Amino acid sequence: IDETVGSATFYSTCTLIHSSLNQQKAHKYDKRALEFTVPVIRAEALWTFVEERPYFMKVDIEEKHFVCIEALQRLCPRLLPLYVSWEMHEYARGDPFPVLDVELI
Repeated sequence: IDETVGSATFYSTCTLIHSSLNQQKAHKYDKRALEFTVPVIRAEALWTFVEERPYFMKVDIEEKHFVCIEALQRLCPRLLPLYVSWEMHEYARGDPFPVLDVELI
């Protein structure tokens, strides 16, 4: 999931929990992180796979939760989930927690 359609580089670290789309974060924990090119789509494209509004949406995408939440703005209101939950991170879009997460609400 990303803000554009295309591909991104994913960095896989030896500990896996520090793997990331962010090279700086991955290399902080593993200077030899493996690089993989992965396809990415816009979050709202996921709605093409469902025919009705989701009751609940749980977002747990490392460093990209804000992309999914922001994508909700681009959906037709009748397709919006009734409930949304997402994992908060220390930083997103350069803003410290909880600034961005509060703005997303």
